[in-house]
Amino acid sequence: AQLVKPDKNKHQYIIGIDFGHGETSAAISELEWNKSAGTSEQKVRDIDMDRNAKKKVIVSAICKTPDGRYHIGNEAFEPDNLIEGTQLSVCFKQAPKKMDGEREQLMIAYMKTVYERILSYEENLKSGNHIVYIARPSGWVEEETKELYRQMAIQAGIPLGGLTSESRAAIFYAMSPHVGFAKEVSQGAIVFDLGSSTLDFTYLSDKVENPIDYGYDLGASAIEQTIYDQLILPTEGVKEFVDTYPQYIDALRFKARLIKEEAYSKDAETRTSLKFSLDQVMSDECEDIEKYEDVDVKIKFKNVGELNNLIEESVNYLSRMKEAMIDYRDNHIHGKKVHGVFLTGGASRMNFIIPLITEVFNLPESQVKIDGDNPSLTISRGIASLGAADAATDVLVSELEKKIPSLVNTSDLQGPLILKLAETVSESSWKTVADACNNFKKVNLDKN
Repeated sequence: AQLVKPDKNKHQYIIGIDFGHGETSAAISELEWNKSAGTSEQKVRDIDMDRNAKKKVIVSAICKTPDGRYHIGNEAFEPDNLIEGTQLSVCFKQAPKKMDGEREQLMIAYMKTVYERILSYEENLKSGNHIVYIARPSGWVEEETKELYRQMAIQAGIPLGGLTSESRAAIFYAMSPHVGFAKEVSQGAIVFDLGSSTLDFTYLSDKVENPIDYGYDLGASAIEQTIYDQLILPTEGVKEFVDTYPQYIDALRFKARLIKEEAYSKDAETRTSLKFSLDQVMSDECEDIEKYEDVDVKIKFKNVGELNNLIEESVNYLSRMKEAMIDYRDNHIHGKKVHGVFLTGGASRMNFIIPLITEVFNLPESQVKIDGDNPSLTISRGIASLGAADAATDVLVSELEKKIPSLVNTSDLQGPLILKLAETVSESSWKTVADACNNFKKVNLDKN
């Protein structure tokens, strides 16, 4: 990929974008070229992704209207955009296989539209004064997959500086001073990333050379699908509606997502009660809108425990989550001591997550930490911080490479270096000879 090389004479900002399977967010960090090593504050600011709704996170959704316009986030579900011929897609991110694939081209269009929105919102961003870094799922380890994803971002018009794993971004953010998780990572800790499509674990420790990554197909979209299948679809009139107008299925699944978020945002014993009619997801141009305007979908939970029971009875979600934790503990980190768990991903706020973690990894709740204001922003914040650090390091290395030849070719440096090298070689050589002689003396030789 033709990646953008950091240039301190041109670039002022680093943008970190998390194109998640279920959610998308972005953050910005100013490059502090004049700061010496270790003094950079690395301040990161979240970028508005939906200024009208005052949201830092948008759902990863895109629709293409018949006139060729693209709408992303909540706008993709607006009835006026869901006219006949509109193509609506939700949760379409997947490991790329080929550049001209249908899903890949859709992802490129989404990347392009998100980046254009960021440029329109951030007035300080001009052509050539910033670099963008993006994340990939930790499970995408094949070089061909990573290179395709880079090329997709470049084709989308993004000035790409690099690609990093989501787990690396999360770890970098978790170890920052304002989160304070560095001690746990040093002793041995897990990053628990629950997204829309997968549950990913990463273990790090000073005693482990490389991070231990592993993922499971246990994303929170399974809960949304259960709400759709068990509560929305059985409502009288809904099955006929989706059979007649399949283009609205994703809009109804989005309603299921909103129901899930509403239920888990409340206290454990608080009632959840939601209601919507089908005409709220239909375009006014639809000729049957009057037929479905009285079809009401009513969702009620007396508390979040009722929802937990539903998803457990339907798809064994909580049991499978616990089994995944046990499998990772026993078969991937092989019982290594876990001193803390850092939660990331919007779905990690669900009330049954922390109790399962404390049980399986034998931890007090105080050792399970979450990015307090919004764990959906952890990855994008980490990417921006990490991108700024990588950019500064890249420039520093380039400058050192230019200076090294002039330094090593001076007699002041060469003389002492040669003497030290000769002394070390001499000592090592004589020790080898002496050891050989001493060993020979000790051997019980056969005099015959």
